[in-house]
Amino acid sequence: MAPHTPKPTLLPPPGPIVQQYHLLPTGAVSPINSNPNPSSSPYPPLPPLFLSALTVRYNVFSLGQGCNPALEIDADDAVSWHWVICAVGGDWKQGERGACGYDTLGACPVPHACGWSG
Repeated sequence: MAPHTPKPTLLPPPGPIVQQYHLLPTGAVSPINSNPNPSSSPYPPLPPLFLSALTVRYNVFSLGQGCNPALEIDADDAVSWHWVICAVGGDWKQGERGACGYDTLGACPVPHACGWSG
């Protein structure tokens, strides 16, 4: 197996678009309000790097720790910076949705902006 090189990649706060989606029990991401005509969906696509972060979070928190995936996307994601460690080269195989991540960190720039009270 050829080695891969970790590459940290930064995604600025994606904004309120993330609150229009939720994570399903299968790990798939779906608009909160289903659209009967998907070809004319009013929902812009989520940034691919955010999808990579969600894949990591789903694997760790939902599959690994049994957390409810429906709680994974929240208002804090809209204002937080997201770092995703991507694998470059080697035998790395991308996961579903083209996810490149195998580690992630989300950081809110100002604690009170993320709804923290303490």
